[in-house]
Amino acid sequence: MKYSVIVPIYNAEKTLRRCLDSLLPQLNNDIEVLLINDGSTDNSAKICKEYVAKNSCFKYFEQENAGVSAARNLGIDNATADYIAFIDSDDYVTQLMVTMMDHVLSEYNYDYVVFPIYSTDGITEIKESQIQFETKSRDDLFSMVSDMITKKRINGPVSKIYKRDLLNCHQIRFPVGCSISEDRAFNISYTLHITSIKVLDSSFYYAFTSDEKSLSRTIRSVEELAYHFGIEKKYLNHAYATSGLDDKYLRQIKAADNFCTCRQVYSRAKRMKLRGASRKEIIKGIRDDCKEVNAQKLEYPKTNFCRKIYLPVKLRLYWMIYAVSVRLAKSAV
Repeated sequence: MKYSVIVPIYNAEKTLRRCLDSLLPQLNNDIEVLLINDGSTDNSAKICKEYVAKNSCFKYFEQENAGVSAARNLGIDNATADYIAFIDSDDYVTQLMVTMMDHVLSEYNYDYVVFPIYSTDGITEIKESQIQFETKSRDDLFSMVSDMITKKRINGPVSKIYKRDLLNCHQIRFPVGCSISEDRAFNISYTLHITSIKVLDSSFYYAFTSDEKSLSRTIRSVEELAYHFGIEKKYLNHAYATSGLDDKYLRQIKAADNFCTCRQVYSRAKRMKLRGASRKEIIKGIRDDCKEVNAQKLEYPKTNFCRKIYLPVKLRLYWMIYAVSVRLAKSAV
């Protein structure tokens, strides 16, 4: 079997059929779809079993609610194909998904393939900007991966292809108990072991977005952020220590991840603005976040893009950070 497609599911009865229906036309002997029910309390389990009864390519698994990371890990544990892909239950794909994956992998047996994502609210569509790139050279590879991390182009696991053997050989799984940056940590851990990558500009993946979804994101306290980042750092420190990778490559990846921690200052302020927090509350949040980030004495990639984001945090330019965050919030509505 060539592809294992993992779909983590939690109370997704409103969108699950759309997701699974988008997969139906391309199901064949080369693909299995693992439906992982993470303790749903709605009709998700019933819908899953309905599709399993219709097509043997669907396989159903369930667990007590433990979070999306644990659900994806259960999918990896039970996957049997050469390659693994993930789809979120509120998203969907085009009928060209398998065709596009086949086309890429017929060229070369890439360790990692990254496609851009279309974001849609059901009316408008916005394609993620992505620079086409491919390499089988580690010098070029880690420089590109570092740039993709800093620009949030490999954060999530969807619209990507992973090698199952690499995931299992190096025991790469999502960090359970961490609900911030767990996707990025997983992807960074995986990239430490790859020798080839292909990034494309064409896409088959549609991420469904809505104002309700963006506004419902939890605004976490500084203490919560420190707790979750602590789990992520412990996970990545172990990944770095066991990767066997040259230090010159590790420094690039570590710096890129550190920069993402810094950028959290802006994203948390943006979410506070979207949730209607007052200017005073947002400024206080920015002040506390800057203090926490600067206490870590992070190294970051020395690019113009990273300097523009990091220096206001380092210099504690609260009003500048606030202005940028408000602008980001307006563009998200």
